Amino acid sequence: MTFTEERYDNKMEEEISLRELIEIMLKGKKLIAIITIATIILGGIVGFIADPTYDATAVLLTSPISGNTINSASVNGIIDSMGTYPSMTLETYKEQLINPTVLGNTIQNLNLVDSEGEPVEINTLAQKITVSTVDKTNLIRVTVSDKDPAKAAAIANEISTEFIKFISANTRRMGEQATSIIEEQMVVEEKKLQEQSKRLQEYLAGSQNIDQLKQEASSLSGQINSYKSNLHNVEKQISSDVEALKVLTKDKGTATGINLDDIKVNIPVNGGSSNQELQIELSEGGALQDSLLTIKVTEIETRLVQNLAEQKAINGKLTEMEDRLKEVQSIIAEEEYKYSAIERDYNLALNTYKAYQDRHKEAVVAAASDIGETAIIVSSQAIEPLYPSSHGTLFYAAIGGVLGMMIGVFVVFFKAYWTSSDPKNGNA
Repeated sequence: MTFTEERYDNKMEEEISLRELIEIMLKGKKLIAIITIATIILGGIVGFIADPTYDATAVLLTSPISGNTINSASVNGIIDSMGTYPSMTLETYKEQLINPTVLGNTIQNLNLVDSEGEPVEINTLAQKITVSTVDKTNLIRVTVSDKDPAKAAAIANEISTEFIKFISANTRRMGEQATSIIEEQMVVEEKKLQEQSKRLQEYLAGSQNIDQLKQEASSLSGQINSYKSNLHNVEKQISSDVEALKVLTKDKGTATGINLDDIKVNIPVNGGSSNQELQIELSEGGALQDSLLTIKVTEIETRLVQNLAEQKAINGKLTEMEDRLKEVQSIIAEEEYKYSAIERDYNLALNTYKAYQDRHKEAVVAAASDIGETAIIVSSQAIEPLYPSSHGTLFYAAIGGVLGMMIGVFVVFFKAYWTSSDPKNGNA
């Protein structure tokens, strides 16, 4: 058999199969019609009998509450974290709306009962509520479905009110807890502050005065500079005298070449009523020169001895004052370190106590305020719906018609299959 003949046979089989299906449906059209009409009637009856459902929607405008960031490396950061409200996002609000407390209070306030007169179960009420958010906004829709339109609106509005009260109560309770915790810690921190204050006072009373020590160090520095200046002058004079002595002792005993025979010294003598003069003639030049050099050398040596003694005294005084300056500076450094450590501990205790005081004030205000009423408002109250949200009789009839046609076709095909496969009919 050629490829063309094979394709022709397959096409004939497909056409025969499709033809058989259409013939089966045509033969069973009455059954399909009966079943379809029956389901249409049944759907219409269900739509007529079923009570209509009404949807009422309330809209809430929310302001998300953000918790403080905790900085564990800072004392203020740790204190600020105490009693911090948890972050309340739009999704958090959405979940809290169907909180059992909110629904329980709604049932109690509206006296919601079932057909037997018993209070409505929380789960039953929750099934009637749909909570949704409006995209890219802070709006939350609270939709309640009920057969009674007035009840649906009342439930939606009551849930909104109770939700705001619930958020306020939660934040108030957290504020009260934070206040209690902070008050307990404030007692501890106050004792620490008193201990550090006492320690600081004891140190100031028993330690050397740092300001006085600094004044002494400054005075010593000035005196040392003055002594060093004097020492420099003395050493300069000593050096000059030493050089002069070298020159004088080198020239001692040499003739000057002066004719001393013509030199006369007149020494005035005062006495009586007349003035007289004592005349001395110098004739020996070498003796005079030696005498004058001796006088000059003696004068320089005397001054040199005095300056050397003064140099020694100044060096001794400088050593004494420099040692005292080092001692004072060492004491100042040690006392400043002690004072700095004590002052640091005192300031830390003081700042910590003040931080707890500030946080306590905030917690008291938070405990006394209604955060829920400021973070959430009812943007739009639910109103009683005029038209039901459920579909009418025609909708249920149409659904019944489509469903009946599908059932009818299935029954017809199943019946044809069952008949063709029955061995009694010679088909196996």
